[in-house]
Amino acid sequence: MFISGDDMFKKVLNKALNYYDDFDYLTNALCVFSKNIPYATGDESLIGTLELGKFADMAILDREIFHVSLEDILNIKVERTMLAGKDTWIRK
Repeated sequence: MFISGDDMFKKVLNKALNYYDDFDYLTNALCVFSKNIPYATGDESLIGTLELGKFADMAILDREIFHVSLEDILNIKVERTMLAGKDTWIRK
């Protein structure tokens, strides 16, 4: 089963917003579902942040997530996803 970039982003953000309902905690919510996971799995030297020598796993969004209301975050669209620096999905 294939999950589109938008579907995965909304699923993760729904979970994050259930834990953090204040904009001040948005950064923490995003970290819980992104850079903190490699620490739990022991992979922090390979993934989790964009640094030289690490795999470039990322989602490119259509808007700056910190400049929209919490209610509008779920309307943000994923434009492109990358895994290990290679495109995995591009919005057409």
